[in-house]
Amino acid sequence: MSFFPVNKISTYFLPRTQDIQGRIGGLEALKAICAFMVVSLHAHSVIRDFIYPVCIIAVPIFFMISGYFLLYEIGEKTEIRLRKSCYKIIKLYLLSSTIYFAWNLTGLSVQHGEDFYNTDFTAFIYDLLFNGLGQSLHLWYLTTCIYTFLLLIILLRFHIFKYVYIIAAIGLFLNIFVDHYDFQTWTNDPFRYFFLLRNIFLQGVPYMIIGALCHQYENFFTLRNSSLLVILSFCLLFIQQIIPNIPFKLYPLPLAVSILMWFRNIASQGSVLRFMAHIGHRYSLGIYLWHLLICDITMIR
Repeated sequence: MSFFPVNKISTYFLPRTQDIQGRIGGLEALKAICAFMVVSLHAHSVIRDFIYPVCIIAVPIFFMISGYFLLYEIGEKTEIRLRKSCYKIIKLYLLSSTIYFAWNLTGLSVQHGEDFYNTDFTAFIYDLLFNGLGQSLHLWYLTTCIYTFLLLIILLRFHIFKYVYIIAAIGLFLNIFVDHYDFQTWTNDPFRYFFLLRNIFLQGVPYMIIGALCHQYENFFTLRNSSLLVILSFCLLFIQQIIPNIPFKLYPLPLAVSILMWFRNIASQGSVLRFMAHIGHRYSLGIYLWHLLICDITMIR
C-alpha cells in the first residue's frame, strides 16, 4: 500500500471526468494544442520553420470545431446558436480591440507598432472592422467568425442555407492555391480590401461546413479510420516537402480533418488528456487572443 496517493494528488486540480466527457474531451484538448501551435507560428524560434507546415492547420481546426458544435443540425435552434455565438464574439472583439488599441497608443508595441501610426484613416477603419489594429492583426479570426456567422444566419433566415455547400466547395477549391499565412494584411497591397471576403469565403465558411460534415458523418471516422487518414495526410505533407515546386498544397485539409476526428475518438479518462481538455476549454481562446501582447511586453527592454 502506497503512503503517497500520487494519482489522487495529480488529479486534484483537474475538472471532473463527467464534465470533460460532456464537452468531448478530445476536441477540448485539441483546442489547447492548436492555441500553442498558433503561438509557435508567431514566435521567433529555431524550430519555427520545421513545425510551420503542421501548425498552419491550427486556425482551420478552430473553425472546424465551431462548425462541429454549431452546425451539426440545421433548423431553428441552429440560428439561435449562431446568434448567441456571434453576440459573444462581438463583445470579445470589442474588448480585445480596446485593449490592443490602448497598447498601441503607448508606443511600446514592438512588432507592428509602427504600422499603427503610419495608417491613414480609411485603412484604420478598415482594419478596425475587419483585421485588427497594429499589434492585434491576429484578431482577423474573430472578425471572420462574426461575418461568417452573420452570413449563415442570413442564409438560414431566407431558407437558402443549402447554397452554403456550393460556397464552401468553391472556397475550398480556391484555398488550395492560397497560403493564408503568406498574405501580409498590413501592407499596402492593392488586394487588402478583398481580404475580408477572402477570410469569409476561403476560411470561415468552408472550414465550418467541413466541421459540420465531420459531425454528421462521424460514424465513418472511427479511431482506426482516423489514424489511417492521419498517416496518409503526413505522407502528403512529406511529398509536399520533398517536391517544393508543387504550386498548391494538398495536405492541409485532410490533415486537419483527420487530426480533428482522431482527437474526437480518443478516450477522455487519462489525467494528461483531462488536463489538456481543461486548458483547451478554459484558456485556448485567451492564449490565442493575448499571446502577442504578452510576447510584446516580454520584448520591452
